[in-house]
Amino acid sequence: MLKRIHHSIPSSFRYLNWVFALGLIVFFFYRVLFFVIYKPETSSDFSIIIKSFFFGLRFDNALFCYLFFMPLLVFFINELNHNKLELLKLFSVLYIAIIFLLYQFVYAADIPYYKQFGNHLNKNALLWKDNASFVLGFIFENFSYWGFLMVFVLTAIVSIYFLIKFNAKLNQEIAHSTKSKTMNLVFWFVIYASVLVLGARGTFSQKTAMHEGFAIISSNPFINNVCLNPNYCFFKSLIDAETHSEYHIPENINESFYFTRHYLNISGSNARNIERIDSSENVKTKPNIVLVIMESMSLSKMGYYQCKNLTPNLHELNKESVFFDQFFSSGIHTYNGLFSITTGFPSLYAEHALNNYTKTNFEGLGTLLKKQGYETFFGTTHDSQFDNMEGFFRLNNFDNIINQESMPSSKVISTLGVPDHVLFDEFITKVNNRSSKSTFLGVLMTSTDHGPWIIPQDISFKPSSTDEQERCTQYADWAIGQFMQKVKKQTWYNNTVFLFVADHGISNGPYEMTLTFNHVPLIIHQPNKFKADTVSYPCFQPDVTATILGIVGGSFNNRTFGINILKKHHPFVVFSADDKLALIDSSGYFYYETLSNNQKYLRHYKDLDTTNYINKKPFKADSMHKNMMHIFNTAQYLIREKYYN
Repeated sequence: MLKRIHHSIPSSFRYLNWVFALGLIVFFFYRVLFFVIYKPETSSDFSIIIKSFFFGLRFDNALFCYLFFMPLLVFFINELNHNKLELLKLFSVLYIAIIFLLYQFVYAADIPYYKQFGNHLNKNALLWKDNASFVLGFIFENFSYWGFLMVFVLTAIVSIYFLIKFNAKLNQEIAHSTKSKTMNLVFWFVIYASVLVLGARGTFSQKTAMHEGFAIISSNPFINNVCLNPNYCFFKSLIDAETHSEYHIPENINESFYFTRHYLNISGSNARNIERIDSSENVKTKPNIVLVIMESMSLSKMGYYQCKNLTPNLHELNKESVFFDQFFSSGIHTYNGLFSITTGFPSLYAEHALNNYTKTNFEGLGTLLKKQGYETFFGTTHDSQFDNMEGFFRLNNFDNIINQESMPSSKVISTLGVPDHVLFDEFITKVNNRSSKSTFLGVLMTSTDHGPWIIPQDISFKPSSTDEQERCTQYADWAIGQFMQKVKKQTWYNNTVFLFVADHGISNGPYEMTLTFNHVPLIIHQPNKFKADTVSYPCFQPDVTATILGIVGGSFNNRTFGINILKKHHPFVVFSADDKLALIDSSGYFYYETLSNNQKYLRHYKDLDTTNYINKKPFKADSMHKNMMHIFNTAQYLIREKYYN
């Protein structure tokens, strides 16, 4: 009976069965690899792990159901013509092979992407599409990342081998098969098409199709991520981007401005702006400003969140500095940090600020200090055209650019250019050799503490860790220590305020939105001006510009979302992480929501409490949500109306 049913299925339809089975096996392999590499040290209930793989199978199934719609139709047409349309069959076979290999490449690329960003691959990976060669360089210069590329090559070779065998078997069956009856073809086409529709929907429910919320099967974020297929996340995010790209002014925008102006203590409530005059006491001699933006320097690397302390030099620096231990980055990408730190604006969800906000310059750090006679520098270790860094900083009144081209080519060690200490040395040389003796602003973006995890070999310092990433952090910390030793010998040290802040952190922690990705240090150093202290109220990257202007002294027209955190406090701050928005308040509560699946959470983060208080404290959660959205809505309106290209 079963044998007869099997033979009644058209040969080309059976070909889809073979490919389907192969695809599920390959995806299962990648899911196991992902699980083994990133599984947490704490054990999870075995039944939950099994459930995660089961739901993963459902997402894998949905991907292949989408893939087979077109080939099924083409095979059906070819079968109706008694398999005489060879080109149609060839088209379907090649189409399946190409998409199947693309699926595998995305899965392989997702593994290092998840390690870096704590999320599955999504549309934000394409924000660097204009710098593809640079991105590929720093990915594939890392040997461990090459390993994942080799895994893709291996699975691709195995897949191609079986696809060729399946095609040969299909040709053989077609050559020896009798003409299928039309009714039989229609019957099986309807059956297969119905199965594909149901599989793509992933559920029998008439009200909803399968979505990322289905992957939330536990309170463990990693287990939930095991469920997801990165292809599903990636292509869905692209579709969502196409359908939600147009900006519409919120109906309650006036309410958002009213709230934001109150948040910033601005008098008056009806204007759609956040302008106010900020003033501080006049300073006889305006200080130089050196702002070091440290690549990926999460607070967790300094021993917080029960992590290993990798930064002895930063800790020594803290002993004679003002240290802010409740400081948060606006996003989880370098362009988020560079933008927010130097403009005083929050970074918007899924927006590449350095590329997109180029309509006019911001009244930010470079513009405001240049108006006060400062000579301005921006320095990076690599090609300054990457992420449109040079274009954005030149637009915003940074006149002197230090980059890989301005430093010795013999010092270049990777696609990320020269190591951090070479950039620091070059900056000191540039400042000492400048023709003008006016005060200066220097913004330096480090990069060695980032993949491909290469540190210089021609220095005396040798990291103690055997982990490649920890070694880079130890080197980055050493480079800062060396920098401070050297600047203390310069004539301009005593009249220079140094700020050390991270562009973002790293993914580590117990929550769906990994707080260590946004929780970063801020250090303000100048013993002649500031008494050593630790400040523990919430503040964020947009505060840097206003704080520096407060240090410089005098009055300025503040159009930023920041305040001088040496003098004032925020009740809360907001930030984002790709598809997640968050607010942290002064009482230690952490509210966040994941936009991809519309899930909301309320945690008490200072205790690393894993309880979700969203239902226990609904009024607090609702208030925090509204406050958060008012700030983001105001920022988006101002950016779209004036700065978006």
